[in-house]
Amino acid sequence: MKKRNVRSIFCILSLCITCQITFGQIDSSISKIRMNYAIPDAPAFKALNIQPSEIMRPSTTQELALILSNQALGSSLPSAFALECSPYLMIGGESLTLKQYQESVLDRVLYHTRISVASQRGGITGDTTRLSFGIRFTLLDESDLRLDKHYINQIYSFNDSLLAMESRIRDYFRGPGPVYYGLSDVQKDSINTLVSDSTRIATKALEDSISVERENAIKRNWNKPIVEVGLAVAGYSADSVHTSGIIGDKAALWLVAAGNIQEWGQWVIGANGSLRRNNQGDMSVLDGSLGARMYAGSNTVKGFMELSWQAKESFLPMYLYQIGTELRVYSVFWVNLSAGVESVNGGGTKFTSTIDVRIGTP
Repeated sequence: MKKRNVRSIFCILSLCITCQITFGQIDSSISKIRMNYAIPDAPAFKALNIQPSEIMRPSTTQELALILSNQALGSSLPSAFALECSPYLMIGGESLTLKQYQESVLDRVLYHTRISVASQRGGITGDTTRLSFGIRFTLLDESDLRLDKHYINQIYSFNDSLLAMESRIRDYFRGPGPVYYGLSDVQKDSINTLVSDSTRIATKALEDSISVERENAIKRNWNKPIVEVGLAVAGYSADSVHTSGIIGDKAALWLVAAGNIQEWGQWVIGANGSLRRNNQGDMSVLDGSLGARMYAGSNTVKGFMELSWQAKESFLPMYLYQIGTELRVYSVFWVNLSAGVESVNGGGTKFTSTIDVRIGTP
């Protein structure tokens, strides 16, 4: 029986190579098709003015994303954090099938609707807590692998091949039906164990190739067009321990669009408008910004340049020039670094730098 087992495993692996099967059995649950794109800026995070840039970096939906940020590279602890999630994906992601997602506009809209919360403590005294709440809607997302017809067709094609291979494995061990059904229960159990073990070995070889095919699809799609809208409200509490007595002081709106530059780059254009309180406590101050950013590299490692125009208070123009990098350091862990020069009201410039760590759903 051992010789037969070894020979069978060899035959199965040879079959995998010959048929060029590169996928395991398809899981129809939409939550299983992961993309590992860069983790986007959360509207609640942007509403706190933690970073000088007002561009809301877009990216495809994840179940859960956490952002930890320092406003200055010399800070020892994160000065702020944000959490963004897709409630529909977290609640119904396991039951939402790929077919439902592709055919239902409502399911896609709900799936891509994300809410976020963020908090920032005072940078020096820690006596003020700023809080914000945001919501994001995706209007267009061509980077979504779930709508990539080539990728999905590959999945179904490989799945059909796997099902055929599993049938061959069963036939190989069981032999003709009359012979198999005439065996004792012990003999049947032994054969079924061989079928299960051999199928698992073959499937493992296929699963290793799933990641390769997925990464190839990500390379093709990471910089495809995407359009998003974000809304957020922010406030503060003078109580450094509790969040009671929160006073709203800002409402903001973002619109951002991105598109590909061949296979190596991505352009991003974003606009922002906000209403905030003046020194007398009235919600009467309008701010606005318009910026452009260009990324160059790959999904996992890329650099960027940004030029932004901002108008605050009396709409006096202010400018931001910065460069940075966005990289995946391990699995779902991303690091963003940026540094630049920002003009200030009344003339002059100041140096700015930020660093943040982002963690997405595994």
